[in-house]
Amino acid sequence: MRRASSIWWRPKAGHNGPGLRHLLAAIAALLFIGTSQAMAQEEDLPEQVRFLVLYSSSSTLYANIAIQEGISSALTQADARSRFEVYGEHRDLQRFPGAEEDRHFIHKVTRKYSDDTLDAVLTVGPKALSLAITHQDRFAPGLPIVFGGVDSEDLRGFDLPPNAYGVFGSFDLVGTLELARALQPDATRVAIFTGSAAFDQSWKASAEQQLAGLAELDVTHLSDLTLEEFRDAAAALDRDTIAIVLTIFRDAAGRLFTPVEAAVTLAEVSGTPVYGVYDTYVGCGLVGGHFSTFQSLGTALTETALQLVDDPTNVSQTIEVPASSVLD
Repeated sequence: MRRASSIWWRPKAGHNGPGLRHLLAAIAALLFIGTSQAMAQEEDLPEQVRFLVLYSSSSTLYANIAIQEGISSALTQADARSRFEVYGEHRDLQRFPGAEEDRHFIHKVTRKYSDDTLDAVLTVGPKALSLAITHQDRFAPGLPIVFGGVDSEDLRGFDLPPNAYGVFGSFDLVGTLELARALQPDATRVAIFTGSAAFDQSWKASAEQQLAGLAELDVTHLSDLTLEEFRDAAAALDRDTIAIVLTIFRDAAGRLFTPVEAAVTLAEVSGTPVYGVYDTYVGCGLVGGHFSTFQSLGTALTETALQLVDDPTNVSQTIEVPASSVLD
């Protein structure tokens, strides 16, 4: 096939000719139109909103997965005129404790995000909040911090800056015990299970304080045992006892678990119904409990961050996520 000529517009020697002038004018017009359309499209692009979420624990923790679902749900229902990017970083405290690991984590976060245009930092758990407050100037100076997954006991050691906004869920031991007593009115004892990790031990201390004045039931705290010993203790219980699992991240042998894995293991062999203080336990063999859901916590964190982006003058410093009794 003969190739079409590419020089049909070439003028005669000595002058430019109308063909070239017309072609150049056409090209200029097309370039102008294309540039104008690109600028218009750029002006029509929705606003870009970016959140960084710092998690204290691992990405595979069921609670964090549920919180991520809540974040996604909130963004799906948010203003369609905005585009959202959410970055997540997991400190994985249970598997990698220590100050040196904190430094590695902050170095990574700083390297990845110090040059990004973020709109807010969200934190889940006490460790993530502590790191965000201490090192925010390195990766997100001046931005609002929206934190969740902590309680009033956790906050005693914090000096919260004015740009910190708390979203508080309820993981209610006393409410869970009241639910269990309604289902087991003849019970005379309660057994509380906690592991050996720092977080487990903080739960144990809180449980001892909350149940210290309980006169109607004999309270036994089962802690610092191996998983096999936990199972034996659960199997030895009868229906005269209410069993409540708080968290077991680590057993006395140093083995690591997700709290759901450990709770399910105990529920499988327990001689009495087992209750828990987290919604992630429900549907895995535990009876139920009284708590806020992790998904609702994630939704509330995100909705608060979106409000801060929209109008920071009209956002409460403290947001409560409702709790309810849930049975499987």
